[in-house]
Amino acid sequence: MTKNCLICNKEYEKKPYESRPFFEKRKVCSRDCSYIYRSQQMKGKIPNNFIETAGALKGTGAINTCKGCGIEFQSRPELKHVKTKYCTRDCWLANNKNKFQERPNARRGESHHNWKGGINTKRSYERNTLEYKKWRHDVFERDGHKCVNCNSTKDLRADHIKPVSKYPELIHDIDNGRVLCRDCDYKIGYQYFKEDNPKREINLCHKVL
Repeated sequence: MTKNCLICNKEYEKKPYESRPFFEKRKVCSRDCSYIYRSQQMKGKIPNNFIETAGALKGTGAINTCKGCGIEFQSRPELKHVKTKYCTRDCWLANNKNKFQERPNARRGESHHNWKGGINTKRSYERNTLEYKKWRHDVFERDGHKCVNCNSTKDLRADHIKPVSKYPELIHDIDNGRVLCRDCDYKIGYQYFKEDNPKREINLCHKVL
């Protein structure tokens, strides 16, 4: 079965998966022609889901008095049953500055009941410095953005061969870094490089040792 498209006048055939009634109702040959056909059919008509929000609801909002500046204003039409307190957002911000100011008795830092002396402050600072980010970038570039043990490219992390807790002077040393995936980090991480670990002689990551 063949038909001619109403838009491009191209002859098209019935597809094997199409039923006969469906093919008889088809007017066009492709999706692009269907867009043009629908546009021509809807030209000059009002869609069924069209809502005249501007014309029908204009001027139906409630008249309120601004709590901040005292002027009368009309709220939005959809809020005609709601008591609006301020005329604009700027007026609301100007009269509610105390909500954005820091409370003098806020439980932060040393005044918080879980304060432990700032034990994580130094480590967090070191990981957010420009030098540490450059070290991480250089390690990834050197190892080709893949794990040095299994060549995986998923869930990678920059690992210190000698831990920073015992060798803080090597935190930015590129030779002390390597790229490991999550699984290899758990298998051949710091536990295999402790001085008192009997498994220290196992060469599981010979590319960086």
